[in-house]
Amino acid sequence: LMLFFFIPTGIFLNNKLNLKSNNLPIIVFLGMLLQTILLTVVCFFSNIGITVFVINFVLVWLLGFIYFENIKKLFSETLSDFKKLSSYSKILLLITLIFTTYKCASAPFFIDNESYYIQTIKWINEYGFVKGLANLHVFFAQTSAIHVLQAGFNFSFISQNFNDINGLILLISAFYFTEKFEKQFQINKKSHWIGFIPCFNVLFFQFVSQPSPDFILIVVSQIIFYLFLDENESQEALKTAIFLFLFLVFVKITIAPIGLLILFWMYQQKKFLILFSVSSCFLLMLFVIKNTIISGYPLYPFEYIFYDFEWKIPDNLFSFITNATKNAGYFENEVVANPSFYDKLYAWINLKGLNIFFNLGIIFLFVISYIINQLSKTKKFKIVFFTLLIHFLILLFTSPQYRFFLPEFVFLAVFLIAVITNFLKFDFKTIQIGLILFVIVTFFGLEYIDFKKLTDNKYLQKKSDFQFSNILIPRSNTKYEDLEFIKIKNENLEYYSPKQNFFFFGTANGDLPCVNKVQIDYFEKYYFIKPQFRTTDIKDGFYSKILNNPK
Repeated sequence: LMLFFFIPTGIFLNNKLNLKSNNLPIIVFLGMLLQTILLTVVCFFSNIGITVFVINFVLVWLLGFIYFENIKKLFSETLSDFKKLSSYSKILLLITLIFTTYKCASAPFFIDNESYYIQTIKWINEYGFVKGLANLHVFFAQTSAIHVLQAGFNFSFISQNFNDINGLILLISAFYFTEKFEKQFQINKKSHWIGFIPCFNVLFFQFVSQPSPDFILIVVSQIIFYLFLDENESQEALKTAIFLFLFLVFVKITIAPIGLLILFWMYQQKKFLILFSVSSCFLLMLFVIKNTIISGYPLYPFEYIFYDFEWKIPDNLFSFITNATKNAGYFENEVVANPSFYDKLYAWINLKGLNIFFNLGIIFLFVISYIINQLSKTKKFKIVFFTLLIHFLILLFTSPQYRFFLPEFVFLAVFLIAVITNFLKFDFKTIQIGLILFVIVTFFGLEYIDFKKLTDNKYLQKKSDFQFSNILIPRSNTKYEDLEFIKIKNENLEYYSPKQNFFFFGTANGDLPCVNKVQIDYFEKYYFIKPQFRTTDIKDGFYSKILNNPK
């Protein structure tokens, strides 16, 4: 059903940009981009509920009628590409489909889902963008474009169980990686790095049961790297990469340094600078308006304020969340007052569990990749390498949580695997069979691993159990399905709070407005602020009431 929306809108954008692409994954991502833009604009004026869904359905149906021949050709060529795949590739795609569906039907895994993903999407479904919403729960300032897109296609008017757009993103990406893998082998008789990305499926499967903004950055960035390295002379490839990159920045601004690759590519071809500039300014405008409405900070999480809006979150609350986010990359479950950069770096290197694997792993990959590049002297890879290094160093000095640098980790890892397999001259069929077995073994192996050995984070230690009934009815969009909520009044604010304090920032799937009482009391006691309604109408949003400091 989501493809019904994304394909016609993707073909429309594809034609208007004169991309001439008949690649299904590219069309779908273009459709996602256009749908995200349109739904974001709607959020400025209205909620995204059944009315918007019906209007969207009618518009997409009209586009489908107008571009029927294009859609027919797209499906014909996609089917032809699928038939050309080897049996091993088809098996790998089928396994990916089954495992992805299984994970999407299971309970969500990440704790961020319980703190703000669910509530952010619910606010969009019921009210659109609300002024000063971040005053109620500061995490709502992180409302992402992927949450807007998910709100448009979670069918909230039918069920609360569908929050799995990342599952579709994984399947579409998997088809792209697999098809290009075989195509490149037929051309060069070598195993291309893009075909080894399924080695990380065991990691990707943890993302698909909730709408994490980080996931689309990880997989779509690999497509951008592929286009730069293997279709560098193509103007259509550059134009496609531009809009994929802009989509990613619109989803999460932390990926912006990857744009150095796009800028170099445009300089190289002397093309599309005006297109890039105009498109960037338009998306930046939407980004600024969205952030201004929700938090009062136009470029959140950066502290640049054009006007002191009434609903702007207070400076001390802004500092609290930005400092907590920065330090989260260096310290896990630990509060350190005014640490030096040396303290941060030392703590980062000595983190335990999965953190140490990725933290030391990325350093190792950069060192090995640099050596490989010095030996091969491949200019295009060198450009990608230094772009990724700049992105990583920026993260290292700000907030080096491993999920933020997974785009470079995945790319450098699969590139290294490809170098080793080609050096050892492994047979292509052997590699394909190995990929299938690796995906299967790691998927089932993870079901028997004690997560307590992988992380100290107690919220990530609990696995999401699966029941056979979930084949027909997926699990709820929260893992805390039985959580009870109580209604609390604090001056003019009435809100719902979890009866059990399962997590300081936890809200799960409580009715709106929902925030943990413990959080409200904490900020009132130590920061002398508390959220209040701006008017008697919840649609008018929130502001932070400044209390008298007893000191």
